[in-house]
This record gives sequence, structure tokens and C-alpha cells, in this order.
Amino acid sequence: MPDQTVTESLRRTETEPAFDALAGTFSDAALLPIEDVVGLAASPHPQDAKARALLERLGSLAIHSLLKPRLATPGQQVQAAQTLVAADLLARQRMAAQVRRMLNDARLVPLPPDRGLKEEVTPPPRRICDEAWLALRQLLLVEETEDEYWLNAEGFLNLPVEERDTEIAALRQAEGWPKSSETE
Repeated sequence: MPDQTVTESLRRTETEPAFDALAGTFSDAALLPIEDVVGLAASPHPQDAKARALLERLGSLAIHSLLKPRLATPGQQVQAAQTLVAADLLARQRMAAQVRRMLNDARLVPLPPDRGLKEEVTPPPRRICDEAWLALRQLLLVEETEDEYWLNAEGFLNLPVEERDTEIAALRQAEGWPKSSETE
């Protein structure tokens, strides 16, 4: 059951600026304890090493707070950068593990409801494993531009199912992104 405060806030929110304000309120409330941990990690406090370890485990939750430019000494800035990278890497590893599990799921993804737009060509059916392949491509090939991604995504989705399955199987076996799948 959703929290009544959240439900009531959503009921009263109608405009884009109101949604932005609500998101800011929720974000600020969620980040306050993390801001305290960042402060401890950046100070000569007896718990600073434990605070840094906690920030690494918070992963993506800590990234926003770590990006704030408030660290005074070069040592604090280096420590924040190291913690930021460690948090990002841990978050990416967790995301990749979650999405990799989806590579085994061949159920079809329903097409979105018709929004009045008529497409000249019906898009090929998409499966959960196809979407996982696309998500892992974005996650693992960070150097790929957005245009390159969309071209390769379209190329992958237009492959026959058997060839998509071959690409998915190669990705399942690889630790990173398979070299044979870098460009279509």
C-alpha cells in the first residue's frame, strides 16, 4: 500500500513545475542522511573510513551527493573521486547482473497501445531478451554515441530471431561486450 503522503502529493500535482518541485522535495529528504555520510567521509573523523565504505555500498544513491563541489582539500577531492568511481562501478555491476538474467527470458514484450500514430511498417516483435541485449549494449559500450547506439539497435532488432539469439548467446558467454557484436 502506498504511503498516504505520497498518494496525496501525487493527487494534488498537476503541472510540470509541480512535479519538479515534488521530485526536489523527495530527493532532498532522501539525500539528507547521505549528505551526512559524505561529510563524515570527507572529514578527519574516527568513522571516515567506514563512511567511505558505506558510500561505496550505497552505489548510485551516493553519486548525487558526491558530485557536489564542496570538498576543500586535494586529498578530500581525490578520495571523493575514488569513492564516486567505486560507487558507479558497483552500481553498474549490479545493473549488468540484473539485466543479464533477463537474457534468458524470451517472452514477448507487448507493443505500446496505439496512440493514434500509424506506422508504415509494423515493428518486429520484441522479446525481453532483446531488450536486455539493448540495455547491456548501452551499459557496457559507454564509448558508443547515441546515434551509433540507435543504428546498431535498429540493426539488431531487424535481424531474424535466430540471428538475434546467436548475438544474445554470445553476450551470455562474454564477461563484457563480445567483440563480434560491437557493430552490426
